[in-house]
Amino acid sequence: MSIISMDFLWFTLLAAVIYYLVPKRTQGMVLLAASLWFYGQGGPAALGVAAAQVGVTYGCALRMTGEKRRPALWTGIALNLLALCGLKWANLSGPSQWILPLGISFYTLTALAYLIDVSRGDYPPEHNPLKLALFVLFFPQVSQGPIARYPAMRAQLFTPREFHPDMTGEGFQLALWGALKKLVIADNLALIVNAFYGPQGTRGGEGMIFATVLYSIQLYADFSGCMDIVGGAARLFGIELAENFRRPYFAATMQELWRRWHITLGEWFRDYVFFPLSGSRLVRRIGRFGRAHLPRSAARVQLAALPTMTVWTLTGLWHGLAPKFAVWGALQGLLILGGMVIEPACAKLRARLRVGDGVGWYRIIQILRTFAIGCAARVLFRADSLQDAWAILRNCACALAMPHPGAWRDAALKATGLLGRNSAVCALAVALACGLLLYVSVREERGAKMPWMPHRTPLRWAVGYALLMGVVLFGQFHVAEVPFLYMQF
Repeated sequence: MSIISMDFLWFTLLAAVIYYLVPKRTQGMVLLAASLWFYGQGGPAALGVAAAQVGVTYGCALRMTGEKRRPALWTGIALNLLALCGLKWANLSGPSQWILPLGISFYTLTALAYLIDVSRGDYPPEHNPLKLALFVLFFPQVSQGPIARYPAMRAQLFTPREFHPDMTGEGFQLALWGALKKLVIADNLALIVNAFYGPQGTRGGEGMIFATVLYSIQLYADFSGCMDIVGGAARLFGIELAENFRRPYFAATMQELWRRWHITLGEWFRDYVFFPLSGSRLVRRIGRFGRAHLPRSAARVQLAALPTMTVWTLTGLWHGLAPKFAVWGALQGLLILGGMVIEPACAKLRARLRVGDGVGWYRIIQILRTFAIGCAARVLFRADSLQDAWAILRNCACALAMPHPGAWRDAALKATGLLGRNSAVCALAVALACGLLLYVSVREERGAKMPWMPHRTPLRWAVGYALLMGVVLFGQFHVAEVPFLYMQF
């Protein structure tokens, strides 16, 4: 069941009505039943895999006492990773191309975080298996995240809730805003991006630069739109999910970009891979060598190199076991380390020019530079293979070195023509939606909350209807043709 379908809308509304009508002590059971029914739409095999992982997580957490703590932890980690990696490998190389269970990459990390926290003694294990199942499989977040932490969700999922019209209204508004980003921006841009990157694409440099920039916008609108939709659905039950995006294209460095993009994934790898590895005996030994033989800035980079490269290679492999994802992840690590290397020289240059980080024009240059680097790296993410990515990047470099204005015009006209019969009107609608997204992002960056929805009631209704009409008139509703991009992970 797609979360942008009418079936999901009516299912969520029905579940919310039942949730508030039943006795408060049974509200958790309503959420669990709804989550199991939602997940079961993927087939009994997917539900069986998820139930088995929940069972393993539950059993191993309960056995974490005394000397059994470490064996139980590693057993739980190994079995969960075996399910994740085994099914991903089967999907990649199997003759029948298995379909991955819905959200397995996301809920596996949720289960692993729970096991590690329990093993550390951060909180006691959950003795009720139904509560643990609800935490892992809560239906708004199970498909694409955000990746949940048990302490933050426990109080919300298991505490009786009263109906709050304001929070319900915010949920509808947030979901509607997400639908606009997904259906009007992302899905229309997908028609252009898929044509350029598809097997029939010409791979011309100008066109691929154009398509790659649009792909960056599509990817953000698609994934953040999904987060808004599921966040809005969760608010119908009085539950707030973790923030997963914080205007990443306003980042001035690659390191800042990844603190703003897919936040819960970055925090997971930071807390459960980067920090433990940074404190390991090997890295401490490397740090002592660096402090003794290298300048301070170089020693800092050397100390961070192994944990950073490990985290980003694993992040790439989490997205997929294909070589292009491993290379993409390693490239992100190298870009972050490269930023650390040149930062002292940049700081000296800023001091010599008397330019502070808060200067507007300098900040804009940093943002554009980071966006351009990110776009180039996303070619690896979107291309069909490493060879395809290399060919695209080579053609893009040639187009930048020897620009042809006519080729840029032809690429723009081709892109506009791909939007369908009323291509000019649709292109204008997408451009206006992107302008609205930029305006909202600027307002949010300055501290405004939900700036697309005014506080005055008549104007609020007017804006709401305008967003709804935009979705209805210009949204691409071919759900099977334009799925959420992160559904594949």
